[in-house]
Amino acid sequence: MISPKCINCGVKILKGNSCNIISKNKDREFICKLCSKFTKSTLRLHEVAIIPITKERFESIVQKYRVYYHPMKYTRKGGKFLAFYVTSPISAITCYGKVQKININQPLRNLPGAELFNSPYDELQKVYFLEWIKEIRHIKKKDKRTIQGTILTTLKDLKKAENIAELIKK
Repeated sequence: MISPKCINCGVKILKGNSCNIISKNKDREFICKLCSKFTKSTLRLHEVAIIPITKERFESIVQKYRVYYHPMKYTRKGGKFLAFYVTSPISAITCYGKVQKININQPLRNLPGAELFNSPYDELQKVYFLEWIKEIRHIKKKDKRTIQGTILTTLKDLKKAENIAELIKK
């Protein structure tokens, strides 16, 4: 039998060594004991988290590297999928992506696009690695309210929404 490899660092996990198993689409993925301190499962997350992001950060980080991150001090929940509300001048949800894994406590200095932030380079981040990103029909705002923080929804509701107001739970 072939020894599994850690999905984070690629190290072979020898039989009998402890590791965490993360289920994804009925597959089994393995994380070595060292990486398990820094990796979270998406199993208990909401289905979709809508994240506000600037056009520059979206293009320079999310689209280019298929990664999204925010400071650990934010209480943002995340989801199995992340949908991106790109702020002015677009002001619409334009894409969504499937979260592959989440790493926690990563210093900003190690991440792509760190220069776009006014935060200290040693500030710890929660990093969402995306398996893929798909463009969708733009879901625009219906009124002048801005999106602050995260909106949690379902994939079904995201795909059928005509405007953002339909996604905001009252």
